[in-house]
Amino acid sequence: MLSVVVGAVVIRDAGDGENGLKNDNLIMAKICSWNYLVLFGIYAATLSSAIEALVGAPRILQAICYDLAAECFPFLAQFAKENKAGDPIRGYVLTCIVTFACNLTGCVCSSFLFVFLPSLWC
Repeated sequence: MLSVVVGAVVIRDAGDGENGLKNDNLIMAKICSWNYLVLFGIYAATLSSAIEALVGAPRILQAICYDLAAECFPFLAQFAKENKAGDPIRGYVLTCIVTFACNLTGCVCSSFLFVFLPSLWC
C-alpha cells in the first residue's frame, strides 16, 4: 500500500538524473514530514541485520562442524566445541576474523567477493 501511495505522488523520472522515484533511493525521506524517522528506521534495520548475522553465523558454523567433524573433516571438531553457557566462542572468534579481513579490503561488494577472491584460491 505504501509503495502505491509513493508511486502515485512522486514523479518517476525528473529528467535530471538525480530526482524522482527512479533515481532517488531516499525519496521516502524527502516526501515524509518526519524524514529523520525514516532514516532512523533504515539505520535500525541495517544494524539489526548485521548483528543477527554476526550472532547467527557462529551457531551455524558450530552445527555444520558438529555434523561434519566425525565424518569428513576431523580438523573442524575444534569449532564444534562450546563453553559452559552453550556459546560457540571459537566460532565467534573465526567470524570476527573473517569480518575484520573483509572490512580491511575496503570493498565488501558482491563483485569483489565473487570475482576477486576465487582468483586468489586458484
